[in-house]
Amino acid sequence: MPRLEHVDAIERRPWSAADTLRADSRCGASPGTAWNARAATGARKAADDARRAAVDALERVRYFRRQARRLADRFPAAALRDVPGLVKLVDRAEIEADDWSPTPGRCVGAAPEEEDENFDFKAVLREIHAEPETLDAEAGTLAARIRKNFEELGI
Repeated sequence: MPRLEHVDAIERRPWSAADTLRADSRCGASPGTAWNARAATGARKAADDARRAAVDALERVRYFRRQARRLADRFPAAALRDVPGLVKLVDRAEIEADDWSPTPGRCVGAAPEEEDENFDFKAVLREIHAEPETLDAEAGTLAARIRKNFEELGI
C-alpha cells in the first residue's frame, strides 16, 4: 500500500524521540559525578513526563494508522464509492426525491446481514433456559455457606 508509506514514517518518529529521551535520561549519571537529589528527582520526573507524552503520541499514531489502513482497504483506488453500511453516493436528484431528508437509511444504506448457517438456535435456547436453574442452585449453595459462616462467628 504505497499511500501508507507516509503513515509508516510518521509512526517511526515517536519511537526515535523515545530513543533520544532514553539516551538523554542517562546524561550526567557517570560514576564519580555528584548528583543533587533534588535535581535528580526533577530530571526523573521530567523524563517520566516525556515518556508518558511519547506513549500518548504513539497510541494516537497507532489509532490513526489503523483507521488509515481500514480506509485504504475499503477504498483501494482512493476514490469514494458505495460501501453498504458505510457510505452511499447520492446526487441532488435522489436527495430531492427523498424530500430533502438525507437520513442514514437512505444515504448510507444497510450492510447486508450476515447469516451463520451453522448457528444452532435450539442449542442456544436450551443454554439460556438452563442457565437460570444452574445459577439458582449455586445461589442456594452460597446462601447455606454464608449462613454456616455466620453461625460459626456467633452472629
